[in-house]
Amino acid sequence: GEIMAGRYSASGVRQGSEFQVNSYSTGYQYGSAGAAAPDGRFVVVWTGFDEGFRGVRLRAHDPQGSPAGPEQPVNTETLNDQWLPRVAPGGDGFLVAWLGTGLRARLFDRAGLAQGAEFRVDANTFVGAVTSVTGWRGGFMVAFSSPHVDGEGDVFVRRFDRDAIPVGVQFRVNTTLAG
Repeated sequence: GEIMAGRYSASGVRQGSEFQVNSYSTGYQYGSAGAAAPDGRFVVVWTGFDEGFRGVRLRAHDPQGSPAGPEQPVNTETLNDQWLPRVAPGGDGFLVAWLGTGLRARLFDRAGLAQGAEFRVDANTFVGAVTSVTGWRGGFMVAFSSPHVDGEGDVFVRRFDRDAIPVGVQFRVNTTLAG
């Protein structure tokens, strides 16, 4: 499968041709998400198959859309599925969050180089999916769903500073618990 991308101006005018992001295209490649930094650099993340398990992949690009480096794995755990990534710019790079053994995340610089190890975002035993990752006052916020004890879902948010250090504890966003 192919992960394709295209660049657009702020007014929505196409800039150049669409291009293929992934270099490894055997098997399924799906569930892509992208984020751009203020200087125009951007990364694209997606789920791909790696040695029989789903894994999260990343490729960084310069402001002109040229690859800033090779496609690379985001997750370091490879014994279980790692999938459904989301990404956002903030601080001096990007935060990628995904569903693995719990909700996982890893910080990358603007060139797409990993800045430290992956880490656990949530404090829950069961996580449904990453809903979004957004920049927040120089850091990041990760929103995610989690099954409630009655089988219904709740939405939580956890904040991190620009170095991916937790700011406070996760908190529930929804006030309605039924349904």
